[in-house]
Amino acid sequence: MKDHLHTLVEQVGLRDPSRNIIPLLVGLLKDQDPYVRSAATIALGKLAEQETLIHDAFFDVVELLVELLEDNSSDVRSAATSVLRKLVQQVELHNKFSDAVPSLVELLEHKDYYIRSAAVDVIAKLAEKNGTP
Repeated sequence: MKDHLHTLVEQVGLRDPSRNIIPLLVGLLKDQDPYVRSAATIALGKLAEQETLIHDAFFDVVELLVELLEDNSSDVRSAATSVLRKLVQQVELHNKFSDAVPSLVELLEHKDYYIRSAAVDVIAKLAEKNGTP
């Protein structure tokens, strides 16, 4: 399944069709299988690399990705961190990240070092983009 999602993102010219694909991928973020969640997250990351695709379809993704930082699967957590790092670079999404800051701050006290580290990294990148020292 993982390879199929990667292939889909790489082979299809994802410009306007991404408006239809993003909600499908978002639905897969809640799949029971951690490999499906990880692959869907990675596919969203590939889409996020294409700046022309940053639009309202990604607005709902930020909060879900923050939630995935606490996923049981380290692959899912890693993929979510990677995508959040890409998305935080997009000015259009800064309001959505502002909405997610309370959740990120809560994660600073998580027992898992990796989750705390990911939250710090995303908050730092957001502060950097906002011109906060």
